[in-house]
Amino acid sequence: MRPSVPLLRQSLGYRRTWQAILQLHHCQGAFTRDDVRALTQSKSQTLGAHLRLLVRGGFLAELSQTQGLTASAKVYRLIRAQPDAPKIHADGSLPDQDSAADQMWRTAKIIKQFSAQDLAIQASTDCQLIALADAENYCKYLCLAGYLAMVGPQPSHSSAAVYRFLASKNTGPQAPVVQRLKAVCDPNLGALVWTSHGPPPLHPLHSGNRRRA
Repeated sequence: MRPSVPLLRQSLGYRRTWQAILQLHHCQGAFTRDDVRALTQSKSQTLGAHLRLLVRGGFLAELSQTQGLTASAKVYRLIRAQPDAPKIHADGSLPDQDSAADQMWRTAKIIKQFSAQDLAIQASTDCQLIALADAENYCKYLCLAGYLAMVGPQPSHSSAAVYRFLASKNTGPQAPVVQRLKAVCDPNLGALVWTSHGPPPLHPLHSGNRRRA
């Protein structure tokens, strides 16, 4: 079994590192750790971990003429660009596929208005089919958490309900997770956003602008 996706993927700091790398790639091509640090104000040790992970994952290349130099002197080049910070396992391997929640979250933001059946069909891929029951459950909890609004009166069966994705709740690329204890956690905010026992006990860990996708 592969190791779980490292916490670096979940952190705001990792996403800031990736956005800084994209900016440096566009403006100047190759870059150093200190170039990234100037844009992110992150600690050198943290940035070093991010850069090593991205090299292992095949997203960055360390220029051969700087290999063996100190960490601050090494020069990197982006060789695999994508809008969102990549998911990478600790050993540098990549996940085989997105989770069902990732597929449904991404699809919901694209099609905007849908039933659970619509979501299950359009979020399914050749590699991973979304079960109707899973789509119904995800829609139910995203609606309770305020990400979706129900369109029209509530039908007798949940699969017939029509939902509208609320643009104001596009918190980022990572899918909100429905937890077993009947709660919804948004990794983009680093917080519980809904629980079945009343107001969430946690608040967003970070404020300010966040990248939406």
